[in-house]
Amino acid sequence: MKRDEEISFEYKPIKKIIIHSMYETDYESFIKDIFTYEAPQNIFWAGGYLFRVIPIQIDGNVDVMKDFINGIAHWEEVTYCKAKRPENLIIKEGALEAKITDVSEVYPYSKFISWLKTVDKG
Repeated sequence: MKRDEEISFEYKPIKKIIIHSMYETDYESFIKDIFTYEAPQNIFWAGGYLFRVIPIQIDGNVDVMKDFINGIAHWEEVTYCKAKRPENLIIKEGALEAKITDVSEVYPYSKFISWLKTVDKG
């Protein structure tokens, strides 16, 4: 393809998310769990919830790859707790720190929180 040739772009958002494991915990346990993993954790906040999503890895998984191409994402695990929006979006524990991202207006997380509120009876 030459540089002056036209290129098209298409935005194709996720249409469905399959959550394979989900559990609620209290705030203190949630924060403690963040620092038990060696890899950095993506921690999100929206609509009164802190949550962490672990997606199923696509690499080498043909079925999950096909689903993803067709607009279906798989989340291996979601852990959440009820929490006010933290004033400080960096949590520190000793030399470790975790960043919390406010995803209140970010698709698909905002849709997930709307759904979670309908199923969370706690």
